[in-house]
Amino acid sequence: MVAINFTVFIDKIRNGTKKQTIRKWNSDRVKQMRDKKILQLYTGMRTKECKLLEEVELEEILQLLIKPNDQWLFDLEIYYYLKHKWVTLSPEDELELIKLDGFENRDSFFNWFNKRYNLKTDLFAVIRWK
Repeated sequence: MVAINFTVFIDKIRNGTKKQTIRKWNSDRVKQMRDKKILQLYTGMRTKECKLLEEVELEEILQLLIKPNDQWLFDLEIYYYLKHKWVTLSPEDELELIKLDGFENRDSFFNWFNKRYNLKTDLFAVIRWK
């Protein structure tokens, strides 16, 4: 089993509306998840308030590239790695990805990720569970 900690969207995990998380790409961690296939979703890890939210089965892990748009300094583009090539997400697919991750809109998604990761061009893992 592989443990993943959450600090936000706890209610959405519990009620089943959040079934994915996006994390910085780490090949060793991705391999571990694919090998184990069971994820333990926690909040408050490494504290006295640590709670197991759910134990879930891994559905898939996708590669995601977030990079600054060449034309707009504060705009970002999202790409999926599909069938051995990078594909730009359509605005509809981008919004679906953002909502599946628990965010209401593009601005809240990018603001949170920029605060957390100081976004430049970065590779992420979209981790989905059943």
